[in-house]
Amino acid sequence: MASSPAPALQDGAAPSVLDEYRPCLDDRWNEGCTNAWKLCKEIVPLGYKGSYQHARWCLSVRQARLTAAGDGPTALAPVAVTV
Repeated sequence: MASSPAPALQDGAAPSVLDEYRPCLDDRWNEGCTNAWKLCKEIVPLGYKGSYQHARWCLSVRQARLTAAGDGPTALAPVAVTV
């Protein structure tokens, strides 16, 4: 018997490895923190093992949806990353 698919997010997006951290990300986003690098660094201690690039992509998709809807900041904060 096949298992049922994971439920989709409220906005109709496919499930993501970031779903577990969505409450934290939502709170920080609503506080005005739209810097993907900083948000990613904040969820690593909570157990996030994904990449910064994935987090950045997911947050940029979120930003595009908010911008299209007329809500939220107009862009993610630019970040200079040194390795």
